[in-house]
Amino acid sequence: MAFVGTYSVPGPSASITLSYQYSTVDELLLQIPNNTGGEIGAGDVRDAIYSLWARLDGFSSSVSGLTVSSAYIGLTPSTITSPIGGILPGATFSGSVQDVIDTMLYPYVSPSTGIGLLNDREFGSSMNVSLNWNVVRGSNNITSILINGSPVVPTGLSQSGVATGIFTTHSMSPVGPSEVKYFSMTASDAISSASSTQSLTFMNRIYWGDIVVPSQPNLTTNPGSSSLVTAVCIDSTIRNLTGAGANGQAFGNILSTNKSRTYNNINGGGNYLVFAWPSTVSQSTTPVFTVNGMINTAFTNVRTASPLANTFGFITNYEVWVSNTRYNSPVNIVIT
Repeated sequence: MAFVGTYSVPGPSASITLSYQYSTVDELLLQIPNNTGGEIGAGDVRDAIYSLWARLDGFSSSVSGLTVSSAYIGLTPSTITSPIGGILPGATFSGSVQDVIDTMLYPYVSPSTGIGLLNDREFGSSMNVSLNWNVVRGSNNITSILINGSPVVPTGLSQSGVATGIFTTHSMSPVGPSEVKYFSMTASDAISSASSTQSLTFMNRIYWGDIVVPSQPNLTTNPGSSSLVTAVCIDSTIRNLTGAGANGQAFGNILSTNKSRTYNNINGGGNYLVFAWPSTVSQSTTPVFTVNGMINTAFTNVRTASPLANTFGFITNYEVWVSNTRYNSPVNIVIT
């Protein structure tokens, strides 16, 4: 009989719990027959239990420390019809079994990037731009980041920041109603790259509201008196229009690339209604006015292709249109 180990409970019970570990299952079974004659002793039972315990404990330890490192080489293209994790149809593979399992269960994830939205700006306003950006790490560490062409030191992990000191510009004589500037970023993990772009649009304002014309001419019956209206439609008056309550709002201008807009409940309050937009917008000199649902031609262009300076001193040619008569109560006007 061959024993490969012994065990006993430490302390006073050591002598009565002494157990032996058998080296083979045959030896273990021979010690515990059918017991028809009382041949099995308590020690025989302890020995069997301890032998089984030791075997199971050893097996558990070996499994917990197991590492899959056997080489796996698959040179024949895969015949799968849809991806299995990170393994694609038609792929070949060379690596360890661990690599195969990791590829299936943990497919590669590329990095992603983003740039925060940029608000539209008026021509002549600040040219300094701050970009809020972020990079999200995928499967691998981030190795490079470029913000609008300038490098940022990567941490390797997901990262965000604000890029300042970026300077842009626009034409001093725009040929259209707006100019768009683009900003970009790129991040890489040495396997793939991700890019994002964001735009900033420079544009002019359109203006609306009411004005006082002291002589109160009727431009429908006396169109020659439009010069009296033109005289009061100076740049500062246009810039300071407060909207005449249109749409329940307390302002009379917005940044826009077109003249089309609805003015609900615009109230002249006994004054003339006035509207102004850049000469570069579509159909700037041929607008259509709809008043309370009916096309109305009783509006006169009192300034055309006329230079107008905004609050930043930037000059753009404008069209200024004024109602031919005073408006005493709220109306709904749509301009297209």
